[in-house]
Amino acid sequence: MKAERFVFPALLLLALLTFLPAYGSGFVFDFVGWQSLYNKGSFADILNCFGYKGNQQVYHLFFYTIYRFFHLSPFPWYFIFCALHAFNGWLLFYWVRQVKGHWRFDINPVMMFIMAAFFVVHPFTVEVVVFKACVHYLISLVAILGVLILAPRYFLEGNQRSFWVCLLIFFFSLFALEIAYVTPIVIGAYSLIYSRINDKKAELKKRLLLFNACLWGLLIVHLVVNRLTFGAWIGHYGAATHLRFDFVGMVSTELKYLAKHLADVRMYGPKMKGYLFDELLSNKLIVILTFLVGLVAFVFYWIKIKKLNAKWHLV
Repeated sequence: MKAERFVFPALLLLALLTFLPAYGSGFVFDFVGWQSLYNKGSFADILNCFGYKGNQQVYHLFFYTIYRFFHLSPFPWYFIFCALHAFNGWLLFYWVRQVKGHWRFDINPVMMFIMAAFFVVHPFTVEVVVFKACVHYLISLVAILGVLILAPRYFLEGNQRSFWVCLLIFFFSLFALEIAYVTPIVIGAYSLIYSRINDKKAELKKRLLLFNACLWGLLIVHLVVNRLTFGAWIGHYGAATHLRFDFVGMVSTELKYLAKHLADVRMYGPKMKGYLFDELLSNKLIVILTFLVGLVAFVFYWIKIKKLNAKWHLV
């Protein structure tokens, strides 16, 4: 549709208007620490991340370049961050349009735009758009959505260019932020849906297995690089934090995020918020029961996947 060419400009305008009250803000906390290191360093220091214990060269390439060219001038920072955020909204719109075609269900383009617009103005996006040290979250989401969009071109058509571009995007995203580690899990779930609803079983499964194996292989390569360069498997907060497995704590945290997004719980008063977060959604029995209900729902979905309306795949 011709109207779709206006989606990104409209989302960009929406982002610029939404975050205008924060114009000139966000040069605080971590930014000040990086600023001190950036003032003493040069582009060559991107290779060793300015002495930081973690391989985040892609992060510093973006961050240092913006700082080097624009220093503390507010408009470039404001515009670049809003543009990246709007671009992620556009990628979300594009992705839904793509799966709508692949999974054969109808959704009004206006509703797709409203969904992308809600993403742009969502209160929980404020920190990564305003706080200037958070550019790696924006570029990491670009990478994850980019892989989601390009991967099916290889799954369904065997497009080799898309295959290599996806691997390249994922590999570089690993050097932006550890949140990229979720990409193989996300693509794994995505692949399961494609394998279940598509009729070209043998050829498709072969491509899916190869693609997912390559993603996990690149992740292992990244971990080995970490080990060889600074002596730890994972940088940033370290393996003890990133690899800590607390089942109840993890499920509880996801339930809290869900409550925040669906009911704006974070905006409630201290008493109600404390009750919901610290008592109700941290209660072991409630957490386990909720998980079991979710597991049963997923099993039902998986059994009935070919008979359900394809919109449930998007959900």
